[in-house]
Amino acid sequence: MGTFYIARHPRTEDDVTGGSRTVKGRSNSSLTDRGLLQAHYLSKFLSKKDLQRVRYSPSGRTKDQLQIIRQDLGEAVFIEEEPRLAERDFGPWTGQTYYDIGKTLVDEEEAAKGIESVEEEEVLRALMYQPEFKPLTPNYAGDHGKGESFNDMADRAWDLANEYVGKHADKNVAFLTHRVFGNIFLNALRLASEGMDKGEFSGFYERYHFPWQEHELGALHIVKMINQGGNIKMRVQHTNYTNHLMPLEHTMYEREISGPTKEDAPLIKTLREIISSTSTP
Repeated sequence: MGTFYIARHPRTEDDVTGGSRTVKGRSNSSLTDRGLLQAHYLSKFLSKKDLQRVRYSPSGRTKDQLQIIRQDLGEAVFIEEEPRLAERDFGPWTGQTYYDIGKTLVDEEEAAKGIESVEEEEVLRALMYQPEFKPLTPNYAGDHGKGESFNDMADRAWDLANEYVGKHADKNVAFLTHRVFGNIFLNALRLASEGMDKGEFSGFYERYHFPWQEHELGALHIVKMINQGGNIKMRVQHTNYTNHLMPLEHTMYEREISGPTKEDAPLIKTLREIISSTSTP
């Protein structure tokens, strides 16, 4: 049977400047030098895995990742953009800090007490742990339906997982996606392979939430699909797999703060040229 490789995009400029306190969602940002190298080493790793398919998010950062990876793929590999792999759509909150988002969540009673913004933990609860919650327009401007709820994102993760468990479990497939979606997709694959239907999947999240796995920039979740008496089951081989990135670890700080080392500079230049000269079909 096949193996699925769920890859998070490499490091971007926003990951350096915005960090974990900014909601990135579907905003786009260029890959840093380190991000280019992460994509390069992921490419070398995947080139040895006899891939039949690569599906990628329509985000610019995953498209850039693809441009590097495709240099090492054979012509027989089926490559296709997959909108369902996109990160969550945070609507008007995209690119905002948690503090600014917190301003939109202040109710009248809190405002009367002089509170300007709710605590960051409260923002996170609203974003991640209320399945039907959708991002609001700034200052309750009247349209509370913009953006995507957690359940909206879980629905498309389920649809994609069910499709691949049902039709492509015998193939080696790389999915180029994002941290939050990648975690939901990992759980959707597991539960789809256990025979759960879509309604049960949504209810499962609302009752129990999902087991949460760290998924670092450029890292992989790797799952093996197994045929057991005609039933497809999933076995997790690795979560947050980063062994392919080991060549970067000893100079992580220097590469990000001081720029590429002398030995990296030619490779980084080549990788940037690949991105700038190649168009994604």
